[in-house]
Amino acid sequence: MAKRFCKLNRRDITEHLGEIHRLVSEPKFVCRSCARSSADKANLCKPAAIPPASCQSKPDSEKVACGLLAETLTSAPANVLSQEIVSLAPSAKSVENSKSQLVVKKVQAQKLQAKKAQMNQVLEAQLSPSSQLLDKSELKRAKKVAKKQKKYNKKLAKMIKKQQKLYKKSRKLQSELEGINLQVDSSALTVNAAPKVSHIH
Repeated sequence: MAKRFCKLNRRDITEHLGEIHRLVSEPKFVCRSCARSSADKANLCKPAAIPPASCQSKPDSEKVACGLLAETLTSAPANVLSQEIVSLAPSAKSVENSKSQLVVKKVQAQKLQAKKAQMNQVLEAQLSPSSQLLDKSELKRAKKVAKKQKKYNKKLAKMIKKQQKLYKKSRKLQSELEGINLQVDSSALTVNAAPKVSHIH
């Protein structure tokens, strides 16, 4: 079955029902867009791996170590999140290297803080008794803010990806430049080392 689950119509579902049963009986991936699950990620529009049950039963402090579960935590301590960011970043080898890593760390930290603030707002709204008295306009405004926050987080993730891509490109260019400099230096040495022939008439 080549189609994704969300693109199937009723006719496709009845034709491929046996294959669908096989794919959803033991799912390994879940779609971030429509929450459908499948054993093969090719059948989902935005697949994300499902963490193993052994990781899911751990306490919150240990869930941070599991990369698949870290994003599902809403109230992870700030110091644990910062330790996770530091552990994800590679060690600095040069000044330029550390600067770009610092930018990436800052953006990741901002993203995590924004996510945490958003979740705290949602929790406060759910816990307060006055939230039941919200009229439609306030609810609409809250949804708008949540949508903006989601868009902002998506933009930050895109920026991080772009920054990492640029960093890789700059390292590649720098290594190429060093190679060219070595070639120029070696050719200059061979020219200088050539014996000078003096003609006496």
